[in-house]
Amino acid sequence: MCMLPRTMNSNPSNHRFCRYARSITKQLGTMRILRPKLSLQWWLTATAMIVATTLCAHILWDTVFAVDAGNAASLRKMNIQHDEYAQTSPDVFLQNETEFRWEKRNIAESNAKDISSSTAAKRLQKRRDWMQSVCRHLHHTEPVSKTARDSFNYFFDQRAAVCPIPKSGSSTWRKHLRIVNGGPHPSVPIYDDLRLIKIQKQPIKKIIKQLEQMPKIITVRHPLTRLVSCFRSKFNNGMPLRSYSPKREETLRKKRAGFTWPENFFAFWLPALIANDLLPQNYHRELNMTSPLNPDIRYNTSVYTAIYWRTRPRINFNQFLKLVITSHKEGKANAHWDTYYNRCSPCRFNYDFVTQIETLQDDLRYVFSVLKIPSSASLDENSSRNRHKTFRDFKKFKWLPKTMLADLKEIVWPDLQMFGYRWPSILD
Repeated sequence: MCMLPRTMNSNPSNHRFCRYARSITKQLGTMRILRPKLSLQWWLTATAMIVATTLCAHILWDTVFAVDAGNAASLRKMNIQHDEYAQTSPDVFLQNETEFRWEKRNIAESNAKDISSSTAAKRLQKRRDWMQSVCRHLHHTEPVSKTARDSFNYFFDQRAAVCPIPKSGSSTWRKHLRIVNGGPHPSVPIYDDLRLIKIQKQPIKKIIKQLEQMPKIITVRHPLTRLVSCFRSKFNNGMPLRSYSPKREETLRKKRAGFTWPENFFAFWLPALIANDLLPQNYHRELNMTSPLNPDIRYNTSVYTAIYWRTRPRINFNQFLKLVITSHKEGKANAHWDTYYNRCSPCRFNYDFVTQIETLQDDLRYVFSVLKIPSSASLDENSSRNRHKTFRDFKKFKWLPKTMLADLKEIVWPDLQMFGYRWPSILD
């Protein structure tokens, strides 16, 4: 009912106003009812759309990454099963992470005290298979005749051969050989064994045929840690080299065979001085010599003594590596830093056992049990060496010039790939 003042009720227009007011009031009442209903419907719709969008996003995300994970798993499976490599560039082998995972796993297993023979057998078999797969694609001519005649030692009664590599457990192998073969005395070089000399005098074809018919062992280590070991041993870890003392030399020779002071000067120190231009110019004239000093000539001890007191040699790590690289380029690498494939021809002689310094004791325990070699696997001529500081050794190469590092990588690359080692990532 439209409530108007009494003065307005008698006017017909006032009735129209009341009808209009009632109409407006009715419409407003309807809107008050519909507004909460429309508002609630809108919020429910919006919420449903957000939930649906989130679910779709999650499904799409999981689908994409599941496909990627499936592809990665398939790729890893292909890498493991695929042992034929169409390329031999360093990058191809170094990027193949999958093939090296077994090495890390087996090194961890070998540190256990109660390692089983089956684990050692599998580890050694994998190394052998890996070496053979790399050899199939490594186009390199190995000095087979030189290796057969000069590099092998023998356990004569067991008819087994080993190729000792300097700075890769060779001292330990010499000790095993002396124990098992009954000599020679530690003061006598192992290569002076009369039985070994008799074998070496045979025709080369006969030597190779004999080697092919007997089990063969090779021991290696990471090529870069081997270089660091050589630097510490032969160049006194960068400290001043010792002077000549006849009494000291005589005492040492009575105890054990090894490099004498003049032999060290001839094999290591003089070549390093010449390769790094550390000798005074025309110094040979001071020594009353008609021609410059030649690292290939073995001089009298007095010449080396004069050079020592004139230069007081001290070779740092970079200078040592310059000698290594120069000697390799000239084809005159010393046995202490020559490559494994040059020293032992692993692609020509199908080695039955590939042992490594990093797991040497466990490897030898298995090898000695199989070949019936009566020696203790725990014997270690250099037991003081720390085999768990490889990262510290790698850091010594970090400050090399890039050109020198590239030359060094080219030299050690075949050894790295053949024996399952990796180029350190900190050097890239």
